[in-house]
Amino acid sequence: LFCLGWVIFAIILFPFLFPVLIPLLIICFTVAHIRKKNEKKGNCETCHVGFNFSDENYYNIGVGMQAKNPDLGRHAVQELEGYQGAFKTPTLRQITETAPYMHDGSQKTLEEVITFYDKGGHANKWLNSKIKPLKLTKQEKQDLLEFLKALTGEITWYGKEKSSKMASLKN
Repeated sequence: LFCLGWVIFAIILFPFLFPVLIPLLIICFTVAHIRKKNEKKGNCETCHVGFNFSDENYYNIGVGMQAKNPDLGRHAVQELEGYQGAFKTPTLRQITETAPYMHDGSQKTLEEVITFYDKGGHANKWLNSKIKPLKLTKQEKQDLLEFLKALTGEITWYGKEKSSKMASLKN
């Protein structure tokens, strides 16, 4: 409901942004519904949070850790214990347009990503404690997939004319 409060606050302060804020309102209600429905399952909003659906932090979720010489991720930059195999939480915005998924491209579809998380990632010494088997039902997987698809859409800048430079980039 925190998200809902901010959207309503923005509508009151900036009524001219109403057309932009309606999709956010729908997303807030959808997130609240999924959160309530699956509150003890995924805790997706722990990492995929905020307007960009990312906390911008690094986590080991087990991707590629079964390799003989796994990619150590953030640990290669900051040699801190716990950063082995940790990669930045990606945004979920425009998610259907960014396949393949994961840092190594190992998940070709969103369905594969959901299955990966449902299994609890890939067990390893540094797996983040937030990653656990979800035991989602077929319907819950489908609901999650539809929610992720809803995060993709045309990006519109309301109240601003498209410059000729931007228009030429689109062509």
